[in-house]
Amino acid sequence: MSALVLILALLLQGTPVSRIVSVRTVELDVRLDPATRTLAGKASLELDSRRVLPIDTLALVLPPPFADRTRVEDVWDETGLLAWTAKMESETLLLRLTFARPLAPLARRTVVIRFQLSLDELDSTAVRLSQHEARLESSGWYPLPKEPVLERFRRIRLGVRLPRTWRVEAAGRLKRVRTGLEFAEYEITAKNVAPQTLLFQAQPE
Repeated sequence: MSALVLILALLLQGTPVSRIVSVRTVELDVRLDPATRTLAGKASLELDSRRVLPIDTLALVLPPPFADRTRVEDVWDETGLLAWTAKMESETLLLRLTFARPLAPLARRTVVIRFQLSLDELDSTAVRLSQHEARLESSGWYPLPKEPVLERFRRIRLGVRLPRTWRVEAAGRLKRVRTGLEFAEYEITAKNVAPQTLLFQAQPE
């Protein structure tokens, strides 16, 4: 009876029962190297379970043109490093995670993916990086859950490292957190963010 009540509650909230998880918040830590056109990133996804049964595995996807340019290095949650596999399926990178401790029904958990992304000779609005320009959108260039149609993120925090002399514009609150001899680090925070929203852009002064 309790499972039926939970399913009815999800339906009343407008959440499809087939949906496994929804993304509540995203935290992105990124280092951009315009000289080599590479991105070193860490994506922390705060996930809400939408299932009334425990979740043992979760599929994340990354579409083209970033799928075959991404190298996943580590995946972890609060329990430690997770077992994972990555393979290409129809030009899409499928990243399948196995939880050490299943995600409990309607529970919340943060999953972190560390990855490298090559941007050489890439033309995309989601990410652009050269010695003359840098820009990032809120989604499209890092893995996200396979099943749900993305809604608005409650919050996105982006930490980014760029050459010190570049001028930065951001869609949310922009804070310079550190300045070195060659690079500067910024923190950008935005709330109620739609997918494929421009988070920041930067150019040399």
